[in-house]
Amino acid sequence: MIILVIGLLAAAFAISVLLPFRTPVAIVPSVTLGPVGFASGNATFNVSSVSTPAPIGFFLVNLGAGGATGTIQRIELNPNFATVAVSTQRYRIYFIDAGSNLTLSAGDRFVVTGNGTPLRTSTTFTFYLVWILDGSMVGSTNWTESIPIVTFSFLDQSSGNATIAVARASQAISPSNYKVTVQVGVDTSSPIVMPSVGGWFVSMTIRGAMYRVYWTDITGEGTLNAGDVFRITGDNTALPGATLFTFHLLWADASSIQSISWSTP
Repeated sequence: MIILVIGLLAAAFAISVLLPFRTPVAIVPSVTLGPVGFASGNATFNVSSVSTPAPIGFFLVNLGAGGATGTIQRIELNPNFATVAVSTQRYRIYFIDAGSNLTLSAGDRFVVTGNGTPLRTSTTFTFYLVWILDGSMVGSTNWTESIPIVTFSFLDQSSGNATIAVARASQAISPSNYKVTVQVGVDTSSPIVMPSVGGWFVSMTIRGAMYRVYWTDITGEGTLNAGDVFRITGDNTALPGATLFTFHLLWADASSIQSISWSTP
């Protein structure tokens, strides 16, 4: 442990020497982190303010999950990441240096993910930013990611396709957090992230036939809300007749949120 701390201190001071100015590192900064948002089932948040900007080499990161806390790690510049082990789980912490100046400052961003997977839902996470010189915590934020409740209000089969209206969405979050599948009879497509922009569609192949799932963002807010519409079609054609279909709305980890079935005439 002593060797690790000495090594981290040496790296921090080496970075500070290369910067165009010298920061008074004896002054422990205070860091304010912005609200936590979610994308693709992971957490993202910006640095809102830093009382005394300092080289990133003087900061460490850590993560708590479900009541357990990991081991502090040094910040890695995106696309690299810090790996924090918490109990039996491993998590990744990405740092995006918005100013490209190797200094922690307002506008920089952290992204916390699973180990190549979305974060676990219904788990309380706490992110810690630590000052390397004395181990004090200079910033933190916490969140609990829960799977939203989504219900459908009706299904319309006009024009030979299926139109499904959203009756309720308990959280207004980015479509990147959702996946969709279509089941034809007993065959189901692989989960795919739903369209990211209203009016766009995603394609999937089932039994050698291509199908499309469109999303209409009624409110134009860029999030899935009540009143939005999904439309399931063939590949620029009507759906085949006398066939049982099921549309599944899934979370980023492919867990089920809502589904609806119908038979074409």
